[in-house]
Amino acid sequence: LELARRGVKVFALYARNRKAAEELEKQAKAEELQIQTLRGDLTDEDKLQELLTAIKEQTQQVDILVHAAASGVHNSALELSEKHMKWTFNVNVFSVHNLMRGIAPM
Repeated sequence: LELARRGVKVFALYARNRKAAEELEKQAKAEELQIQTLRGDLTDEDKLQELLTAIKEQTQQVDILVHAAASGVHNSALELSEKHMKWTFNVNVFSVHNLMRGIAPM
């Protein structure tokens, strides 16, 4: 909200919480701010490409990327399986890396 208040056109990406996205849309509309919510799972290559296409259709330049998605399994390192580690890295590392690579040309 604060970035939009300062004149930034904001794309807010989310994977699951539609209710929170609707609340953000409601707040943005009330303040006449430029915020668009887009749903998609950044760990899914097809969904990532759909999100990048949607963003590229609406803007030619991305100046700021704020990545706040995070997930993981709350166990000690020795208790984490390879599946747990792959999930954690897909969400916390690879998804933001792929997003950055997709918008870097912009």
